[in-house]
Amino acid sequence: MLSEFIKNKELVNQLWHTGMTTPIWSEQPDRFEIVIDVISTLNIGEVSHIPETGIIVWVDNFLEAYIVSQYYEQNDYDAIILYDTSAEYNGYCVWSNAEKL
Repeated sequence: MLSEFIKNKELVNQLWHTGMTTPIWSEQPDRFEIVIDVISTLNIGEVSHIPETGIIVWVDNFLEAYIVSQYYEQNDYDAIILYDTSAEYNGYCVWSNAEKL
């Protein structure tokens, strides 16, 4: 059932409430903590480099972040689950190298 949900773009898009295509992660690297890096063999909390392109979407909880990351991975994109520590958002988000939301 989860695998079918992950394939449905309309359902997955309902999980995130804010998204952008600006390089906010590379501009404000101290703002984000890496939760799960599925494109690297590095330890949790580390990344080889912070990408300057891609999208980032904010969700309400870890389960939603996991589902969104799986959606991008199944569509041949990279995905990293992050935690935004800013006072404005303070929650989970997902970065992907997809070109559009």
